[in-house]
Amino acid sequence: MKRNELPLFCYTTLRETGELVLIKRYEKGYFKTDYSSGDRKMNKEMEEFLNRKYGITPVQKEALHCGSLFGWHHSFTNPQDYMDKGILDKTEMISGHIKDPVMSVMYPVKGILYQYYVAGYKMHYLDLSALPAGYMGKDATYVMVPDLIKGVPLMPVRVEKSDNGTYTLDLENGCFTSEKEMNQSYSIIARVQVADVEYVMAENMNAPSRYVIWERTPANDDGGKKNYYLGNYLDTRESMIDLFKTRVQNKFQLYQKLKQKVQNEKER
Repeated sequence: MKRNELPLFCYTTLRETGELVLIKRYEKGYFKTDYSSGDRKMNKEMEEFLNRKYGITPVQKEALHCGSLFGWHHSFTNPQDYMDKGILDKTEMISGHIKDPVMSVMYPVKGILYQYYVAGYKMHYLDLSALPAGYMGKDATYVMVPDLIKGVPLMPVRVEKSDNGTYTLDLENGCFTSEKEMNQSYSIIARVQVADVEYVMAENMNAPSRYVIWERTPANDDGGKKNYYLGNYLDTRESMIDLFKTRVQNKFQLYQKLKQKVQNEKER
């Protein structure tokens, strides 16, 4: 399940009673659960534990909650809609380490950490350029799947700050996948979806140009074969990441203009 998709269910604590309940996709109201206790604080902790266990983000929970209350035809049941309206609170240059999602390995990390409010929740994001090559590269175990926050591809992270000012970071659930893929001898290292189009970054150490960015329209895939096109071939990692962000942001802005045009026509 992608982080910008509506999950099958989530857990939430009722504001009025403090009861822990289950919300189901496309179902009205809520359902009782045996996990609920008479203690509001314990229920809140259990809610957070269960949602994290099943890979459900606070934004997805908010979208499900709104749908269960007001109906499932509104835009606020789309988690990506909340990300498109994220509010940047602050940025800071940090250094420290980032944990491997599975193995007991720590990678050095240095770069920009962003703090956003998305659907009212405080979220931390790391700039793609801060990820070390061993973490996001040809030989890495995972493919990065960043969130799209106001058109900017960013890696969602959990943050711990030590007394000496250094940071320890963990990737949030769902922002990486172990499904590795090759295309034209290049290993895909990151991908992000913008409306109906996907952009990928890929690496081949033996190619004349080591890095490439491709575009893809999933709806046009031919019999399961992915239709990558409009490749930009580059020599440095930095130029690849910069152009990747630029292409993604340009597509997002175009999509937003088209969406606003459709909305204006409906209101006439």
